[in-house]
Amino acid sequence: AVDLLEKMLVLDTDKRITASKALAHPYFAQYHDPDDEPEADPYDQSFESRELEIEEWKSK
Repeated sequence: AVDLLEKMLVLDTDKRITASKALAHPYFAQYHDPDDEPEADPYDQSFESRELEIEEWKSK
């Protein structure tokens, strides 16, 4: 369990374990059903690089 948590808590999204790989981790083996696990599109974090004023962020 500690191994999985360490991989899930990595701040760098490029190095963090993916949901698919996390579900395949031995910790979840008894719950893992590859035929019943849809995959979502990758999270779009492009908004984080936008430079907005504080009031603009508040209105979003």
